[in-house]
This record gives sequence, structure tokens and C-alpha cells, in this order.
Amino acid sequence: MGFNFNLKRARLLATMLVCQLLLVAGLALSFPFLALYLHESRGLPMTQVGVALALTVALTGIAHFLGGELCDLRGPKVVMGSALIMRGVGSAAMAWAMWHSWPAWTIVALNAAAVFGGNFYEPGVRSWIAESVPASERLATYGWLRVALNIGWALGPAVGGIVAEHSYPLLFIMTAVICWICATIIILSFSHVAPSRAEDRLSVFAILGVARDLRFVEFCFYSMLIAIVMGQLVVSLSVHCVGFLGFSKREVGWLFSLNGLVVIGVQTAATVLMRRFRFSVALAVGSVLYAVGYACVGFSHVFSSMAIAVVVITLGEVIVSPGLPSLATNLAPLRHRGRYVGFHGLCFQTGSSLAPFLGGIWLEHLSPSWGSGPWIIIACVGFLASFGFLRLGRLLKPPEDSVHGCAPVPEETPLAL
Repeated sequence: MGFNFNLKRARLLATMLVCQLLLVAGLALSFPFLALYLHESRGLPMTQVGVALALTVALTGIAHFLGGELCDLRGPKVVMGSALIMRGVGSAAMAWAMWHSWPAWTIVALNAAAVFGGNFYEPGVRSWIAESVPASERLATYGWLRVALNIGWALGPAVGGIVAEHSYPLLFIMTAVICWICATIIILSFSHVAPSRAEDRLSVFAILGVARDLRFVEFCFYSMLIAIVMGQLVVSLSVHCVGFLGFSKREVGWLFSLNGLVVIGVQTAATVLMRRFRFSVALAVGSVLYAVGYACVGFSHVFSSMAIAVVVITLGEVIVSPGLPSLATNLAPLRHRGRYVGFHGLCFQTGSSLAPFLGGIWLEHLSPSWGSGPWIIIACVGFLASFGFLRLGRLLKPPEDSVHGCAPVPEETPLAL
């Protein structure tokens, strides 16, 4: 009986990983090319494009905030399926608007709606893992999700770049179809995990009650700090390499490919190694690696040294990315896991939204006269987050700070396939 249960769980987790890979590849088909479409095809200034996309990113935090609570009230399966259907509808509407040359602001608005609805999916996944995967296996599960995400991001833009040369609307049609395929897989394959608080109603004030848990709020603050550091990899690093070091766009692409390859190759070993340490210690080490990596960026002037810096940054990523959701789940009360996951997601996404804004300010005002300045500041934020996680570790009980968790999921948790 136990073997059969584990086999079914493994098959279900494999299904989730396939969905994650397909979904990320589908999103990466189209959304990285939206800025190009708005600027090149519709003539919007890059300043306006940047503001529109930044506001859209901010909506992801609100979606996480509400999505976690809805998982407690309606169940994670319902939230995940609904989110993907909404993302698909939004993407199809964007394709229709592009095809019929609707005003650019309507496309921006449709994109915001698609991103908002679709980002209910991630708190759904995290809540489902929290409810259905034993505590001892969650860290590995989050690690494999990162691997699937990186494979998806490697495949999506490669195909999208080819399609974009012929038709922008077709990109978003393909994204919509993939979202609906993943929604169908989830609806048919995943069992319904009973909501922990089905009798309650959605209340923003109730969600904000998480702020009374001071330890969790402190954890969320340090998560926001490291999110600011993590968010420098794409935009800020690209601008620094091309604008101040004279790297080609192809070389920048190689750096991102290197990041993805290291995640794929090292993530499993990193999660195995992390099982030997408390989460707070692992997160502190990961934050230090981020800090050292970005400090190296500030003093790298050739491609080879920049590649080494990116490898160090990625080693921090493979520790911090699965560690944060694992610890967040451990600290959440059973009846309010979705609420806590959503609140943590809001704080993390706030940091992610601030990252390109702060990075842009530092690059604009410091880099012309002090090239390493922005990266030293970013490194200091990483070190601050590291000290914070170590401080938090002194406030946590060993089971809370352990890969085994303090409230393992019972072996009788229903799974379907």
C-alpha cells in the first residue's frame, strides 16, 4: 500500500513538473516579446513601455496575496485551474487585439488582466505542495520546479524568437492554447484537496492579520530584501554589460544560458546538500553567494570573469529559490497555509518589483562615475539579508527550521492520478 501511494505521488509530481515546463515555455513564447511589439510595432516610447510593464509586475504581488487566501477557501486545484483558464483567455484576447490593431493601451490593459489572473497559479502550486507533499520532500519538489522553470525559459524564447519574426498575434495564441492544455491536465489529474476554511469568506483585513505573526513578518522582510538582489540578474545585468562594458547582446544571452544550465545541472545536488542544514543557515549562505557574485560583477570587465560571477550568483539561486517557499510553509499554521503563502508571495513580489526600479536608479546615477558602485550596494543588501536569516534562525524552533518540518502531511493525504 505504501509503495503504491508513493508511486502515485511520484507520478502526480511528474505531471506537475511537466505542466510547469509547458506553462513556462508557453509564457516565454510571447511575453518577453511584448515590449518589442509595443515599441517597434506600435511606436510606444520605451519609458512608457517600462512603466506599463512595471505596473503589471506589481499586480503579481496582489495576485499572490489574494491567491493564497483563495486556496484556503476554495482549494488549490480550483485556484490553479481557474488561473490558467484566465491566463489563456487573456492571451487569446491580446492576440485578437493585435490582429485587429486595437489601441496600444487596450493591449497593455489586457496584458495586465492576463498577468493578474494567471499569477493566482503560483500560490495554488505552493499551497498544493504544502498540503499534499510530506515536509521531508518539499525542498526537493521546489528544487525540481526550478529546474522545470529554467528548461521552459530556455525553450520558450528560442521558439518565440522564430515565430515573432512572422506574427506577434500567433505567439499569444500559442500561449493561450498551452495554458488551456495545462489547465485541462490539472483538472483531470489532480485530486481536490479539501479547503481548510471553506466556511470563511474572502477578507483582505483577515489576510493582513498575518502581520500579527512577528516572526513571519520578519522572515517576509528578509525575503523582500533578497528578492531585490535576485531581481538584478535580468534587467540590471543586461544594461550594465551592454551599456557600460560593451558586451554584445549575444554575449549577454550566453550569460543567461549559463545561468539556466547551472540551475539544471546543480539544483538536485544543492537540495540534497541543504537537507543537512537548518533552512535559516542555508538561506544565509545562499544570500552570501548572491552578495559575493554581484560584488564580482562590479569588478568584472571581460566576459570570462563575468561568467564566473554569474556562476556564483546562480549557486546562490539554487539555494535561496527552493529554501524560501519551504521555510514559509513550515512557519504557516495548518488552517492558514494558503494565507501565509500568499502574504509571503506579496512581500517577495514587492521586492522583485522594486529590483529593476532601484537597479535602474543606481545604474543611471552611479555607474557613469563609479562603475562598481551599484553592485557594491546590491552586495550589501545581500549581506544584510544573510544576517537577517541568521538572526531569524535564533528565533525558530529546530523543527520549524528543518527540512522535516514541524507538521508533516499525513500519509493518508488523498492523491489522484
